[in-house]
Amino acid sequence: MAVFGNVPWQGYQFQMLQKNASQYIPRQAMKKEVSADIRTIFNAPGREQAEILLAKNVKKYERSAPRLADWMKVNIPSEIIHQKTQILEGELTFIQGL
Repeated sequence: MAVFGNVPWQGYQFQMLQKNASQYIPRQAMKKEVSADIRTIFNAPGREQAEILLAKNVKKYERSAPRLADWMKVNIPSEIIHQKTQILEGELTFIQGL
């Protein structure tokens, strides 16, 4: 049985990356790196790891892209990370119950 639990979440990530984050990336050459960093945060195996990655990336971009760092602090809050964690835990519970 195939489970595509990340499909809706990936759509949200794409929307967030394309429509919002890109306006805070100061150089075109940074776009792939920033996209990969945000994707890594959302794909973290748990809330604690995601929060660590978020803090690491905010610090990473404080000098090279301060507006992006500020955007990340506001728009990738622990609430979003927590919601994803709850979704994944619910899917795991469902799969284990099969």
